[in-house]
Amino acid sequence: MKIRHAVSNILLPAALILLAMIPPLATSGNDHTTIPPVIRIATSAWPPHINNSPTNPGDIRKTVDRVFTEMGISLEYHYYPWERCLLLTLNGTVDASYPYYSTPRRQRDFLVSKPIYTLRETLLFFSRNGNIPNIRTIEDLKKYRVGGIVGYAHLEYLKNYDIPLYYANNEIEALCMLKTGEIDIVPMESDNARTLIATHFPSEKDFFGMTPSPLENARLYLLISPKHEYSSQLLEKFNAILTESSHGSTP
Repeated sequence: MKIRHAVSNILLPAALILLAMIPPLATSGNDHTTIPPVIRIATSAWPPHINNSPTNPGDIRKTVDRVFTEMGISLEYHYYPWERCLLLTLNGTVDASYPYYSTPRRQRDFLVSKPIYTLRETLLFFSRNGNIPNIRTIEDLKKYRVGGIVGYAHLEYLKNYDIPLYYANNEIEALCMLKTGEIDIVPMESDNARTLIATHFPSEKDFFGMTPSPLENARLYLLISPKHEYSSQLLEKFNAILTESSHGSTP
């Protein structure tokens, strides 16, 4: 018994030393390997900023693609209407979607990145006689039939001011509604509006006009699904590289 006790006294410290020398198992903390090498992104074609084209992806998609490339991650793109992109991200079918406003509800439902783009919004109208809507405040919008594109976050903002909205499923449908007189104005991003008008309504582009919007310019973000174990890591790494690559400037 004395021999066994002596041996155990020798072996126990030695075992503790060996255990201390064994490196810990990788955890989900900041381990890059826990993020899949390919993640799924949902977005909607939004020219000239987002195109379903590898040779002409658009400036916002270039920004997002560059960040993930520096992360060593490939992207699998899926193009859907805005509202469906949000739903697929919320339930975890895709890993992330962009570009979206950050609203209190979205901050609850998703992991929200640092801003990837600053939106330049305008009020678009269609007039064959040169009349320009006189809009200076949100309240002025009540005098007009305002179009709302499904999935745009400013719809909730407009509803808070009791502004009746006439819904369009996408930007092109909204432009058609302007042309046919179903609506008087529609808030749209200025570059997107110019691109779509030049592409789809070239013979009538001179009848489309823009007037300053009382809606503030807003930043757009990447929304990440919270459904996956690696979601927080994905957000952390994306933000770090986005900040580093932009050198602290506003996208």
